[in-house]
Amino acid sequence: MILKLRKKFIKITMLSVMGVLFGLIAFINVFNYMNVRQNADRRLEMLMEHGGAMMPGQFQGLPPDDGLGEGEDRDGFRLGLFQDGISGESRYDARYFTVVMDQSGSVLDVDTRNIASVSESDAEEYAQEICDTGKESGFYKEYRFGTKETEEDDQTIYYFLNCERELSSFRNFLLISAIISVIGVVLVFLLVVVLSKKAIRPIAENEKKQKQFITDAGHELKTPLTIIGAYAEMIEMEDGDNEYAAGIKNQVKRLTDLTNNLIYLSKTEEGEYTQNVTEFSLSEEVQSALEPYYDLAKKDGREFTAGIDSNVTIKADRQAIRRLVTLLLDNALKYTNQSIAVSLRQSGTAIRLQVENTVDEIEKGNLDNLFERFYRRDASRNSATGGSGIGLSTAKAITESNRGTIQAYSPDGKSFIITAQWKK
Repeated sequence: MILKLRKKFIKITMLSVMGVLFGLIAFINVFNYMNVRQNADRRLEMLMEHGGAMMPGQFQGLPPDDGLGEGEDRDGFRLGLFQDGISGESRYDARYFTVVMDQSGSVLDVDTRNIASVSESDAEEYAQEICDTGKESGFYKEYRFGTKETEEDDQTIYYFLNCERELSSFRNFLLISAIISVIGVVLVFLLVVVLSKKAIRPIAENEKKQKQFITDAGHELKTPLTIIGAYAEMIEMEDGDNEYAAGIKNQVKRLTDLTNNLIYLSKTEEGEYTQNVTEFSLSEEVQSALEPYYDLAKKDGREFTAGIDSNVTIKADRQAIRRLVTLLLDNALKYTNQSIAVSLRQSGTAIRLQVENTVDEIEKGNLDNLFERFYRRDASRNSATGGSGIGLSTAKAITESNRGTIQAYSPDGKSFIITAQWKK
């Protein structure tokens, strides 16, 4: 229980940390990418607006010669900052090329004098691929591209702006932030693992005291229960059959079963229960456990059927598995209104023990909450049948301590099915 609680605490903590951290990193990188794209679009728009030049008067990468002095306006621009926050140095560090194509897709002109890393043939290939996709703007490899239609000649100009430096910076930041995030998650995980033990220590100590109390109280109850049962038998020996003595014996048996189950649960959860694991025939064990229930079901007017595969073996605690089968059959016999069906099947390495009984009414779907200790779906019905609310909890503890799983469900609200499964 404490180990599960600690694992759940670590899981919730790590999911919270990872959600916040990766969410923040994702936001920063998305914002960074948007910024790269917006800056590229502003520069590309300026290039397209000025007919393939980064500023008025510039021609094929040469500085403008318009007679203006340093710092003076050139069509609303300055050598310091351009409009929209574009630096005046952009005209010197920008690398771009243009391709002109007609409506048929034929290349009419290529201008690569403002870039050294792209040949005319490469430029034609890039433009042709963009033309085939039908896109008007976007990223192509390391370039931000845009298109512009000329009204007079029915031509399309493809502008390609080199964004290699910006994209490289973005990718490097993305990689570094991802590495830092992973390292941060690992460090947080180590801290949480170390500190979680201290965080749940008070709960662990309280749980340990409760389990120890249950174990001690259970052992203390055994002696008076044994004496009360012996007195009831003495009364029957002296006075013959006596309904009061029979009632005492029934209640003593009920309390004894409850005490034994509580002690078993406590020892199992504390890890103090010593299992005697052997390989045995589960088919024979189940068949042997079924025998007395045929007569009990017949006596109560219930239908009892069984389908047991032969030669099914399992490596587990034989006594515990027999107790599991008995608990499941007791539960079915107490709450059935008509019939009980037991099956043991093996498919490959999977072993499945299933106990099904009909009921008057029950919730559809998963019913694993019935395995909770002292859980009562219907308190009055449990009292009438002698249920203690601990049997199915014990069944779950036995199954899990023998490396199995157990589930409870109802497919139609009229039948109740418990399935225990193991892997060989």
